[in-house]
Amino acid sequence: LPFLALASEGGGEGEGEAVDPNKPVISYFSLDPEIITNYITTNNEMGYIRIKIEVMVNNAGDLALVQKHEPLIRDTINDVLGKETVERIRSLKGRDLIRKECQDKVNERLLKETGKNLVRDLIFTNYLYQ
Repeated sequence: LPFLALASEGGGEGEGEAVDPNKPVISYFSLDPEIITNYITTNNEMGYIRIKIEVMVNNAGDLALVQKHEPLIRDTINDVLGKETVERIRSLKGRDLIRKECQDKVNERLLKETGKNLVRDLIFTNYLYQ
């Protein structure tokens, strides 16, 4: 399965206490396969970027919605990456700005579809460019 749900850690103090149903249980959805797309370099040549992405959500309900809308998420990220400059793609600061822009654009499009900001964080676990 392309997702992983993490439960809160237990043990020690408070073993017998009831679990708060409103407390978020962080879950992850892996966009698999990796996203590979082109960008334009300074010489008007094509470069490519390959990114492995994990999407963090607050609960299992949001995880199901993210999984359902995976094609929309992939399209949004491809749109963002295809418009990036070589300078941004190749710098550490640019990489973080791209990650944040992808997260914002994905949430914007998912909000239109679901009425919710589903993505708590968007994590690049692999980032290669040429």
